[in-house]
Amino acid sequence: MQRRNNVQIGAETVDVEELIKMPSLFGEKDLIRSLQLLPGVKGESDISAGYQVRGGTSSQNLVLFDDAPVYNAGHAMGLFSPFNENVIQSGTLYKGMIPVRLGGATSSVLDVNGREGNLERFQGNFGIGLLLAKAELDGPIQKDKGSFLVAARRSYMDLFFKPIKKYRDNELNFYDVNARVDYRFGRQDRLTL
Repeated sequence: MQRRNNVQIGAETVDVEELIKMPSLFGEKDLIRSLQLLPGVKGESDISAGYQVRGGTSSQNLVLFDDAPVYNAGHAMGLFSPFNENVIQSGTLYKGMIPVRLGGATSSVLDVNGREGNLERFQGNFGIGLLLAKAELDGPIQKDKGSFLVAARRSYMDLFFKPIKKYRDNELNFYDVNARVDYRFGRQDRLTL
């Protein structure tokens, strides 16, 4: 129904529920890799998070997270996406007819929206994957008015290289932390940090 009522030519939206169903690399859900399955989108290589849209290069794509530009769209030499799926609500890839408010790219715009913390109750999760561990906690600051969300992840690929003498001194890991606070002062007044 929404596709008929809200037509945007050249836009593909990926919801988190759909992202969970997509194929994953080493068990890690990756928004950018899932976009590479769309028509007109091609991955730059098997190990890179870079993508090309309709013949353009990855440098011609604009990646936004909550309206802030993401200049390096990859961790660990492009093996992992910069987006922790625990903090993503949705992502929209504009392959054509890019809205003016998102201008600044010649090939495509990936507009990723983060999710708010839970306004009703505290919740959290922790997970250990093949190559990284992650944790997330969110909940209300003031019930039905304000919430917080904190999520962190760290790879431990460097542990696999420690036994090999040639690679023992190399550091191949990353970590990131996402934190968000939302507060509603009224129906139309809101603060997000």
